[in-house]
Amino acid sequence: MRKTFLIAAVVGPFMHAPLAHAGSFDPSGNFAFDPSAIVTNGFDDLVSPPDGVKLVRAPDGVQGAGYLNVNTTNAAATFAITLPESDASYVAHVFARTNRINATINVTYVDSGSPSFGAHFNPTGTVTSDGWYELATNSFSVQGSRQPQLAFVISASGADFDALEIVPQGTFKALAACSPPFDSACGPHEFCATGWCQDGNPLVAPLPQGTDRTDAIAYFENRMSTFFGGLYSRQHYLPNALATLDGLQNAPDAWTFWNGIITAIHRLHDWHTTVGAPFGIGGRGLLPVCFVEGDADLTHAQAAKDPNYFDVLVSHVGPKGTNLVPGDRLVAINGMHPIAFVESLDALDWGMWRADDPDTHAEAIERMTGVIRRFATSITTIHCDPQSQTCGAPVTTNVADLPFDDGTYLYPYCDHRPLYHLGSNGPDPIAHNSYNGPFFGAVTDSQSGEDIW
Repeated sequence: MRKTFLIAAVVGPFMHAPLAHAGSFDPSGNFAFDPSAIVTNGFDDLVSPPDGVKLVRAPDGVQGAGYLNVNTTNAAATFAITLPESDASYVAHVFARTNRINATINVTYVDSGSPSFGAHFNPTGTVTSDGWYELATNSFSVQGSRQPQLAFVISASGADFDALEIVPQGTFKALAACSPPFDSACGPHEFCATGWCQDGNPLVAPLPQGTDRTDAIAYFENRMSTFFGGLYSRQHYLPNALATLDGLQNAPDAWTFWNGIITAIHRLHDWHTTVGAPFGIGGRGLLPVCFVEGDADLTHAQAAKDPNYFDVLVSHVGPKGTNLVPGDRLVAINGMHPIAFVESLDALDWGMWRADDPDTHAEAIERMTGVIRRFATSITTIHCDPQSQTCGAPVTTNVADLPFDDGTYLYPYCDHRPLYHLGSNGPDPIAHNSYNGPFFGAVTDSQSGEDIW
């Protein structure tokens, strides 16, 4: 079927993207892959499709004699990719139809010290007359000499896709070590996480251009100004958030722009406004520890209490992966009070959220387990012996020296109501899995004859 290219004004929120096309259509509407493409796949001869994927043999595909339909509501289909064993930068393209797709090029390095990532596909703003729309990634670097494992990963609820290709494009940037959370070793559109400079551009949508960028900024400014907050929030938080948005008009790259949008949302300090990141940052496993705010009174001789924050104590731990025990105190992360450190990551940790009340910091306590591995270089702790009720001197540990998760760690659910004071039929004392009750029984604190249940 002949296809005529149409440039859509908007194919998603502010996605009139400056992504280049690779493959092309001739005057008769026949598609041809880019001659420089090093990966091309029309999926016409797929023998064993992954679960949730079926081959459709029909003449209305983009390329070849068929295309694939994907219906993977709760999973994803994976197709292995082979790239040259050289260091290069690439851009990937694919076409989709009928429904939206969520797709990435996943790059995983065999040596565990290197960061893995997924380059995300976004609409380019180009569609055909019979409904196929083009998606592309931002350019992403692959250090082929480190033997990466690559895959095209896609999920959708009833969508067609066809004509995947990967072409060399952009400037290669080698992996560089860094000291998180912020390090000048990382260049433009990079951020430091888990000890490596990670390129942010492949993780986000393209950089909006011209009036699209102005419209995007205005959209978020209008929503914040119209719907956000009470009197205190508007006076103390909203101006900072709006100023952050104003600074994005001259953002030089996609990561700076979209990360700036997220940073502005964080600076609203609105408990009900959070961000679901489209990507994850590998962190050598989380820390299998739960923390709680409290008063570590037995440790104040060794490390003074902070005038602004509660102390941070270990409430419970998993059975392996840490030498901390309940009652230990987390004194500092990177030399800062742990709460202050977590809240300093508003321009880096996409999963952050804040309470409206400036004196409430429970959200930082919840984020602590994950951000230590990703964005810290050291932690300082004090061990307290529960029998003698004595505490040792502060000990500083490099995060890089913490053990890797070998796949067998148990991460306790951080519910600080151990056993609900039940003698039996309570949550597992290690997993603290309070979400899978009901739990019932006689309360252990009740006196004989009271029989409180």
